[in-house]
Amino acid sequence: MDIDHIASGLAVLLAAVAAWFARKTGKHTARSQRLKDIITKACDAGTANKQPGTPLAKTCVEYAILLDLEDKKRDFTDQKLRAEVDAELARRAR
Repeated sequence: MDIDHIASGLAVLLAAVAAWFARKTGKHTARSQRLKDIITKACDAGTANKQPGTPLAKTCVEYAILLDLEDKKRDFTDQKLRAEVDAELARRAR
């Protein structure tokens, strides 16, 4: 009977650890997906509303910052947004 209690306790412990890792993984995926959506929308808006004399990348980064601020807080740094915008514009140029 003691082995049954030990096996049950071990199973509960392993289930808790698995649930914790699944929760952490889900959050990371959602944030990455959110960044991809922000960059795609920012590049679409920047391309559609390009101002004469202003670099397209700068316009897209400004849109990305505004989209990042929709929830009233910054989730990504300017450098991260700039790098992702540059990568997206390079992909679109191919």
